[in-house]
Amino acid sequence: MSKPIRSQAPEKSIALSIVRRNLGHPTSRLLLVALVAIAITGFTVGFAEWSGSRVVSPEEYEMAVASEDSSGDALVMEDSLQAPVALARAGDEGTVHPLRIMTMNIRHGAVPGGDVDLSQVADYIKSFDPDVVFLQEVDKNLPRSGRQDQAQVLAGLLGFEMAYGPNLRTKGGYYGNAILSRFPISEVENTHLPSLGEPRGMLSATIVTTFDGGTRIRVATTHLGLVSFEKRRQVQALNRELLNYMAQDSREADSGSGPPRGKTLIILAGDFNAVLTGSDVAALRTHLHNAAECADEIIGPDFSFRMVNGKGVLIDQVWLSKAIAVRRFEIPETTPSDHWPLILDLDLGDGSRGAEDGPAINGTPER
Repeated sequence: MSKPIRSQAPEKSIALSIVRRNLGHPTSRLLLVALVAIAITGFTVGFAEWSGSRVVSPEEYEMAVASEDSSGDALVMEDSLQAPVALARAGDEGTVHPLRIMTMNIRHGAVPGGDVDLSQVADYIKSFDPDVVFLQEVDKNLPRSGRQDQAQVLAGLLGFEMAYGPNLRTKGGYYGNAILSRFPISEVENTHLPSLGEPRGMLSATIVTTFDGGTRIRVATTHLGLVSFEKRRQVQALNRELLNYMAQDSREADSGSGPPRGKTLIILAGDFNAVLTGSDVAALRTHLHNAAECADEIIGPDFSFRMVNGKGVLIDQVWLSKAIAVRRFEIPETTPSDHWPLILDLDLGDGSRGAEDGPAINGTPER
């Protein structure tokens, strides 16, 4: 089993724990919170000015990409090297799994040993034969990854279409999320989320499957922050975006200009830096259910990341419309990144098993 690189794990400060034990008075606690907020804000602004890093707007990104390559849209990504092909898969009992998805934090393509090797990452993804891939920590034109357009390189190696959502501009390049798909991608949006430190965002797009008469799916990927208050605000923001899309979809259905009501499904996947049982992601439960809680079992490890203390946590997650059923949920034993990917086989339009049936795991798995 490949040894993951143990970096970027959320961890409580020992010093902060000591201070909290000695600040019993409510006023003192309020003062501490205010001071910490001021310090974080000052550090973030100062670091951004010092490093040249900053949030990149969608308009600025479109202009930058258009200046590099005027052959296509800046956000609906360039044509892949081969046409997408829809695959049907036979299940263990002879059933068909119409859609396989995969989500993975690729750590800018850095494999064990520290080298950036997109060919190894692409071969790894290809071995699971997914239809849609959600990626986080994806570089474009950054020195540390050889000035590559990583989403486009991976899409070319896989023969997929792609969309890229930058959240941070630094050192002449970008850093953000990507979606790769066998199916055509449209209606791409990159939503910036409220952030205390590193800028975060949600990349969303629409795909239409080419089997079962075609199913319209709004797919989205995100990478949330490390602070609980920050994550709750980010979840509320992305939740609003998805709800707005669903409301618009219903209006179009009523007017006859869109697909029938309820036909657009939602798949949200990514690195949430949060456990399932916490309050950080609770707002998503109003209209989505979590795949890990709906699966009969998880094949493989029950975690997607190891913290520096060795504890395994399932911080990479998939949230689904309640009409979608999870038929298979796998976390591989090995990974080329410091995160383990999630691979799911989904039945679209059959949510007979929901979260009320009980989770396949608890929210804070330990190994």
